[in-house]
Amino acid sequence: MSMEFVDACIVLRGDIDVEQAETALAWLQSQPCWGVDFSECDSVHPAVLQVFLCAGLPALRWPAQGTLALWLQSVMLCG
Repeated sequence: MSMEFVDACIVLRGDIDVEQAETALAWLQSQPCWGVDFSECDSVHPAVLQVFLCAGLPALRWPAQGTLALWLQSVMLCG
């Protein structure tokens, strides 16, 4: 699992578990962010996704894994 903060974007790699939610929140509270790159993400815990949704972050790139991409698009693009 990996969450990196690169050029004002969050880049997710592998499996992102619930412990990463606190890390993401702390980072978002301390500096601006343009969006989330899910392209190398295999799974993401709903708590982490909730942090992104509450911050109003758009997805910059969708994951390669089709099922995850569809799920994330249905959550992030509605509303």
